[in-house]
Amino acid sequence: MEHNETDIGSAPDESGAPDSVNASTSKVFAELGCSLALLPLPILFYVVLNLLLDYQAIVTTAEGDPRMLAGILSQRLVPLVLSLLIGLLGFLVAICAAGFGRYKSRWFFWALLVSALIYLFAFPVGTLMSLAAAFIAFRNKPAFFMSRSGS
Repeated sequence: MEHNETDIGSAPDESGAPDSVNASTSKVFAELGCSLALLPLPILFYVVLNLLLDYQAIVTTAEGDPRMLAGILSQRLVPLVLSLLIGLLGFLVAICAAGFGRYKSRWFFWALLVSALIYLFAFPVGTLMSLAAAFIAFRNKPAFFMSRSGS
């Protein structure tokens, strides 16, 4: 069956995909990637708060057992490590959406830079991904700040 351009609503780009599909798919990946990349922030606050409360409870009861303290610390850090792994995958999705996708907006630029700043300290993988994200963001900065209606 012959493919007609009017069936898909817009002319395809060089990759063969229509512009509207590329832009909307890129927007979905940008939103998903940024939300997953920023996921560790509330979990970090939760973990730090619980660690402080546990430490305070141990100090006030004068139970200075190091094994108990180590067990509590390891239990409290598991959600943080899992959220960092999921966040790194989301950050990778956001970087790919910024580099290869057509969707560019101001919020995406700033969310990408905030994520890059956060993951800069997750050496070595997060540092490399942060540098790549900053490079992509600043290389495409004019596209991110172009005025668009409805974006």
